[in-house]
Amino acid sequence: MGSRTERKLLNALEEQGYTGLKVDKTGGGGYHHAHDAGDILVGEPTSDAFPADLCRLYAIEEKYNSSETDKYIDISVAKTEAFVAFAEAIGAMPVLSVRWSTRREWSPGADHFHIDARAIDLERDVKQFSISPDWVDDGTPDHIGAEFRPTEVFF
Repeated sequence: MGSRTERKLLNALEEQGYTGLKVDKTGGGGYHHAHDAGDILVGEPTSDAFPADLCRLYAIEEKYNSSETDKYIDISVAKTEAFVAFAEAIGAMPVLSVRWSTRREWSPGADHFHIDARAIDLERDVKQFSISPDWVDDGTPDHIGAEFRPTEVFF
């Protein structure tokens, strides 16, 4: 969402050995909206356990909240469905990453928290869902049916 926080996430992943880039929002490649591609694409480094001619690709949609009055990050179901469809079309895992400003006393900290976006229950009759910092901070699944993990645990 925020260019600065996207760079922070990309830098954290690169420190763990991943290679990635921020998505260019000008192209669509058959998808109708630039946001369908997410914000970041990263590849997992190859190893003895993972053949060099294959890669694990992650498409990441990053959301950030710095509001003083509203702790929740609101996310559109339609945009999430389009993002998941794009990620699956290129063989990537669709990852939803959330982060809150560290300038708020209720913030869970400076780390991003992640889930596989396919784990979110998008079949409910709602137009958007919300993520609370309380749900990622205590490590329990929230109302969307998924458990967020910090960067060093998820990746």
